[in-house]
This record gives sequence, structure tokens and C-alpha cells, in this order.
Amino acid sequence: VEMAANLRRDYPDVEWRCHANVHIEEQARIVDICDWPHEKAWFRQMAQVSNALHAPAYTAHAGKRAKATVSDVLHDVLDIEQLFGVPVGIEGHYPTANDTWLISTWQEYRLLLESGVHYALDLSHLNILAMQTRYIEWHLVHELLASPRCLEIHVSDNYGLSDQHLPLQFEH
Repeated sequence: VEMAANLRRDYPDVEWRCHANVHIEEQARIVDICDWPHEKAWFRQMAQVSNALHAPAYTAHAGKRAKATVSDVLHDVLDIEQLFGVPVGIEGHYPTANDTWLISTWQEYRLLLESGVHYALDLSHLNILAMQTRYIEWHLVHELLASPRCLEIHVSDNYGLSDQHLPLQFEH
């Protein structure tokens, strides 16, 4: 928290915000929205860091399907939002062979949009979804991008198989 307060003091004109797995403990850990029921202490620490930065929002990944349902994370993000006191958004994922991630299908992205919760939209995740399904729901993509509930848009490139964070000039 002290480091965050120092950053805010030293760079007052920067709008700070945290996204996903911020390392706030000695040992780095992955904590997603699906972990809310068991990681409330971690989220309390993260909220203190976010508040020290005067961050206008916080976003995190939905997480693993083995830990929660889409309905769970859509509900839990509202509790996390109350804790933070600012909008908290869910970042969706992409399909995998083992169906690992929540919000990884076009139908689940539609549920995310229609739920009314805040979210971060990672266009590289949608590229993977499009490549895996060989289909793009253009109308849904436009709706997701245009919604006032969209807090952030993440952009990077990939081969369409996994999240690689390649530079945009990557050519397929």
C-alpha cells in the first residue's frame, strides 16, 4: 500500500489502475474472480492498493471453470465491486481443449454483456475464440465494444491457439 501511495504522490497526473494477478505478497499468486469465496483477504489487500492509487476501476480474469460457474462470477464480481468502491470488471477467456476457462464461448460472452456487470474485453481472447470456432459473432463483438460497461479493451496478437501477447505487427 505504501508503494502505491508513493506512486500516486510521485506521479499525480497518471491514472493508475490494477489488472488481474498483481503481486501484492512475497509469493506471486494467481487470484481470479472465481476465487472470491476463498480469497477475500487477498481481495481486501488488493482493494487497499487500488484505493491508494485512486484507481477508477479494477479488472480481473473470470478464472477456472472447475472453481465456479459463470453465474457465480457474475454475482461475486458485484460483492468485489462493493469492497473496492469502484467498478470491478470481469475479463473473459478463450476455449481450451479441456474447457478450462469461464467465459470462453460466444454464448458466455453474450451472458456477460447481458448481465449488466462491468468487464474488460481482450480482443486477442476473442481472436482465439474465433479461430477455434471458425466463426465471429460480429454483432456481439460490436455490442461488447460499445457498451458503457466495458472498462478496458486489451489488444495483442496470437496464432489463435493460446494467449501469446504478441506484438500487433505479427502476420498470420
